[in-house]
Amino acid sequence: DPWEQLTAKTGLAKLLQPEGGQVPTQGELRALQEVFGSQLVRTVLGKRPLLQKLGQAGIEIANLPRALMASFDLSAPLRQGVFLIGRPKQWLPAFGGMFRQFASSKAFQAAQDQIKTRPTYDLMRQARLALTEIGEFATQREEQFMSRLGERIPVIGVGVKASNRAYVGFLNKLRADVFDDLYKKGQALGVADDPNFLSSVASFVNAATGRGPLGSLERAAVPLNTIFFSPRLLASRLSLLNPVFYIQQHPTVRKEAIKSLLTFASTGATVVGLAKLNGVQVGVDPRSADFGKLKIGNTRYDIWGGFQQPIVAASRLLTGQMVSSTTGREFTLGEGYKPTTRADIVMRFLQSKQAPILSLITTLLGGKTITGQRPRLPVELADRFIPMFVQDAFEVIKEHGPAKGWMAIPGAFGVGVQTYGSLIPMLEKTASG
Repeated sequence: DPWEQLTAKTGLAKLLQPEGGQVPTQGELRALQEVFGSQLVRTVLGKRPLLQKLGQAGIEIANLPRALMASFDLSAPLRQGVFLIGRPKQWLPAFGGMFRQFASSKAFQAAQDQIKTRPTYDLMRQARLALTEIGEFATQREEQFMSRLGERIPVIGVGVKASNRAYVGFLNKLRADVFDDLYKKGQALGVADDPNFLSSVASFVNAATGRGPLGSLERAAVPLNTIFFSPRLLASRLSLLNPVFYIQQHPTVRKEAIKSLLTFASTGATVVGLAKLNGVQVGVDPRSADFGKLKIGNTRYDIWGGFQQPIVAASRLLTGQMVSSTTGREFTLGEGYKPTTRADIVMRFLQSKQAPILSLITTLLGGKTITGQRPRLPVELADRFIPMFVQDAFEVIKEHGPAKGWMAIPGAFGVGVQTYGSLIPMLEKTASG
């Protein structure tokens, strides 16, 4: 569009200055990349001042553990994309295409090019639909893969690249397909030309696929990733749990958003109900960390894609009580010896969302892990560089034996898998709980 043309021309003018030129801004480089390709951008970025290179290197290093932990799986569908699972016409094709893009960079590039050739592509960009990339700019990458260092590690880098392609490929296709579907409905209702409608469509689709708004912190998105593991995912879940978010949407979009919310909730409830009928233990107390989870022995399955933890934290804060997920014991916040307070609940919630490097620092300084155990430095370091799916599979095999290693498979597609605690039978409930 005219503004992008002006941005590109400004960046090109900086490069071609007679005095030797200067490095354009990130926005100008992104516009130039659309015309000249990524090789030009890589060359220009190599000419940055040393201080800027060091700053970028620091960001890459800080985000390396998360990129490795998020690799070697296909977790986007049942994590970021699970809220839209009630839209099978869009969700299933994205899911199927993800495997091809995981295996082939050509398939990934073809899928991204197909989105760019759609008649609605310019509308997607104008409405700020989050179509992410695997390129040079951290702000345009999915937050799990903001570091490219992992892609340069021999052998391991192949898996990191493949996971990044699958992640971006699934989410971009899902976002574009849902956008197109809602745009067609808007055309049928005569509201498609309303700018508020298009921006509302993009806002809902972004939030529904884990790319939540950061508000006044939008410019600090990259630094926030050194504090939180997935700040945009957390923001999206809090938005979708907030009634105000739905009120702010265009009426047509609001209807579709509420429909997706109800479909997601009913689908999850159906899965939980069927599991319970088949003898699987299900957490029903919202004050417990096991709420809504399927439990087999000491292994828990969280099918809720990041919605469960805020609900449990809010329940504990509102009721002033919590229930142990291992013993079933009830606690009243602020009472007893070394009591757990509401401030502790908030701090635990934030601690569970920390980025790997920050969580390592706070764990070592605090002298205990999030489960209350004494930290061991070699173990803590390894946990922050080993893919989460590999860690979960190891714990499942250790708990249930190699023959039941298949129990870890749901984790490969985004279901939260946790194995911890010892089964302690409750003989009776005393007055103290």
